[in-house]
Amino acid sequence: MKRYLIDIRPLGESSQFRKMFASQLISNLGDQLSAVGVAYEVYHITGSSFQVGAVSVAQLIPLALVSIFGGGLVDHLDRRKLMLGGYLLSGLLSIGTLLDIAQTKVLLWPLYLFPALIAGASALVRASQNATVTGVVGDHLITAAAALRQLMFQIGAITGPAIAGIIIAKGGVLGAFIIDTISFFGGLLITLSLNPLPPINSSNSRRTRVKDGYRAVKESHALMGIYLIDLIAMVFGLPRALFPALAVHQFHGGPALLGYMYAALGGGSIVAALSSGWLASIKRLGLAIEINVVIWGVAITLFGVTHQSTVALLMLGLAGYSDVNSAILRNSLLQYSAPKETLGRLNAVQILVVTGGPRLGDLESGVAGSLGGTTFAVVSGGVACIALTVALALGLGGFTRYNVTKRRGDRPS
Repeated sequence: MKRYLIDIRPLGESSQFRKMFASQLISNLGDQLSAVGVAYEVYHITGSSFQVGAVSVAQLIPLALVSIFGGGLVDHLDRRKLMLGGYLLSGLLSIGTLLDIAQTKVLLWPLYLFPALIAGASALVRASQNATVTGVVGDHLITAAAALRQLMFQIGAITGPAIAGIIIAKGGVLGAFIIDTISFFGGLLITLSLNPLPPINSSNSRRTRVKDGYRAVKESHALMGIYLIDLIAMVFGLPRALFPALAVHQFHGGPALLGYMYAALGGGSIVAALSSGWLASIKRLGLAIEINVVIWGVAITLFGVTHQSTVALLMLGLAGYSDVNSAILRNSLLQYSAPKETLGRLNAVQILVVTGGPRLGDLESGVAGSLGGTTFAVVSGGVACIALTVALALGLGGFTRYNVTKRRGDRPS
């Protein structure tokens, strides 16, 4: 039974990992509070769902800049200093948002600008932490560390919005932003206690060039597969934008059912993270990722064709379960297969893919829904996800065949 439960050894064996985990958990909860608070306030000001979506899309710009240029900094500078800078900048920007919200007449432009800049600063912190994982836990605990980090993000994703809703209902949106600001400075204080985290081969300036990171992806089926398969799953297989319409028209429910739909995805994700111990025994990581993405596509397809709300929630739970399994294995494969001197750049690109893919998925499902209806959009997306994953498996043989046995024989020094 123990082999199926989440492996918490990284928290016990590495104080560096434990501190990074705690700082990210605190700031991630704050991020979720802020996301709900911004959406609520923008809609309150404008009455426009388009404006709410536009605020989210605006965050792609700094995320893209971090993926292009910030990763080079992660591979060149002390990662502890980058984390400190990211938390400090996020905290100061959050104060700016807080001051705007505290005004009698709230301005709209700070709600676009400050959260977008915070998204970029937070991405730099996350890329710095991701690039550091191997060095602080060792190759034999990479999958366990990835599972713990996924659990941490899922806890934030589920509990953060719920807490935000309670805070906003009881004391207004200002309270959510106060806690968000405190969370960034809490992450900063924890990070101050870390030891220095110098990058690998930082003396070689050529290794920090942006194009060297992309060359590493181009030359590696394993790395290319990580990014492509995540985009396939999120762009075609995540009909999140259609959930409100499906809840009302296909399942004949209301706001409560809509909440259950989001909760079902999150619940499946939590179950996967808590039962992730067995993932460390998988050798063929690429093949396992492909299988989980196919399961995701099948679950989404069945979700689209059923008219039974119970079945729909079960399928969303299965989708969330397979998605987190895939995410843990993808993060592990990235750590195993990437040249260590390019981990900063490659993790920055991974963050852009992970955060940008769902936003592109919202656009794809919205367009497909307007053209062929919600059922067509969900089912066609699920089928496309399956078909494209099979095509990727056949076209990127190095990804499908990747075997991690030799790397897992290593131990931390």
